[in-house]
Amino acid sequence: MMMTMMMMTMMMTMMMMTMMMTMMMMTMMMTMMMTMMMTMMMMTMMMMTMMMMTTMMMMTMMIMMFAFNIGLYQ
Repeated sequence: MMMTMMMMTMMMTMMMMTMMMTMMMMTMMMTMMMTMMMTMMMMTMMMMTMMMMTTMMMMTMMIMMFAFNIGLYQ
């Protein structure tokens, strides 16, 4: 049980770190790119990042549930 909790916390921290990094990247891009074409590229990048974040969240949730079930059964 404790191991599962620790794993959950680690996943959460990693997710938060990735979120922070993506946010920083987005802000830097916004400050750099001001023209129309650049904004279009920015939008596509944001969409890609959002998709990646959602997929990562889903994967982490699945792993969490899997680990939780294993911990319960043990």
